[in-house]
Parts: sequence; C-alpha cells; structure tokens
Amino acid sequence: MNIQKIFLLSFFYNNQDFLYRIKMHQEFFMLLSFGANPDLFI
Repeated sequence: MNIQKIFLLSFFYNNQDFLYRIKMHQEFFMLLSFGANPDLFI
C-alpha cells in the first residue's frame, strides 16, 4: 500500500518527526473510516 510506503519513508528520512507523523497517520485513518478519498492525501 502507498500508505505504508509513505509511513516508512517518513520514518527513515526524518526520525525526529516520527511521533508527529504517527499522529498525522492516526488522523488520516480516522478520515478513511469516515469514507474520505485517500487519493486526496497522497
């Protein structure tokens, strides 16, 4: 999945932002649960 690739890349490229990016991904998956279009976020 593209989401997993983006998550891994964000971890390797900027480890200091890891916790912040986890929070962003949690919000992203919350949006998915409400039927948001994932293409808008990639």
